[in-house]
Amino acid sequence: MRSKEIFTSISQHLRFVETEISAQAELIVNSWAQNGKQAEHIDRVVHHLLDKPGKMLRPALVLLSAGMVGWNPKGESESLNTSLIKLAAAVELIHSASLIHDDIIDDERIRRGQAALHRKHGNQTAVLVGDILYAQSFSLIAGLKLPSWDRHLAIYQLYCDTTRNMCLGEIIEQRVIDGKVSVDFSDYLDILKNKTAVLMSACCHSGAILAGADDPATKKLSEFGMSFGLAFQLLDDHKDKDALISKDVDIVEKALQQMGRARSILAALTDSIYRKELIRACDFVLESVGVAQT
Repeated sequence: MRSKEIFTSISQHLRFVETEISAQAELIVNSWAQNGKQAEHIDRVVHHLLDKPGKMLRPALVLLSAGMVGWNPKGESESLNTSLIKLAAAVELIHSASLIHDDIIDDERIRRGQAALHRKHGNQTAVLVGDILYAQSFSLIAGLKLPSWDRHLAIYQLYCDTTRNMCLGEIIEQRVIDGKVSVDFSDYLDILKNKTAVLMSACCHSGAILAGADDPATKKLSEFGMSFGLAFQLLDDHKDKDALISKDVDIVEKALQQMGRARSILAALTDSIYRKELIRACDFVLESVGVAQT
């Protein structure tokens, strides 16, 4: 089940995000339009993953967090709505780029029901497609139309920091997998924070910034995204049976603790359809691996 089927308050805007992602892919391809044969190949490799969209959970976090601080998709200016859609598309491009690179590192065979990009077109091409998607995402963020330069700069810097930390988290994880360093649970959580949770936190944080939230509300939503992201990745590792720590640690219990923190943060925020749908996001992650919140 995908986000536009789960989060009814933003389903139309998630469709707009999908349209924006397709438009960004076409911009990449059209940059080679002067060479038809080469453009055909660029079209194939760029669209390989983007034509098979995932759950779109991260764009949903951007939009729902904006809603939590007062964004009303029917009552806002066209400029703000457009900027939110572009920001949500940018985070999905970042996520897609990270998946392409992760699949190379882990030599995954399948991604979204088809051969992983590196299996279809080779490691070298896959690395470069991931790089292109990162670049396109930052181009989108740079082009946002915001009323405040400080707000714009804060979002841009946030995603610079987030992308860097995602890469650092993967580097440390690889050292552990290669047997060059051992980790305890705290170390393991730091790896998950950087490789996964920082992006979900940034989605919530940036959605709030773009919608004009004050610092306390932005901080709370950022904290929600971090706990939500940690729970998400703990459960994913549990499902895939590839956690980096001893099997003596109850991964599900640790995930439930993080999800409990995420829910507690939401409980302290103003009730709205967006809060209900963020709670639904928590339920969806738990249900996807057959775990119930206690």
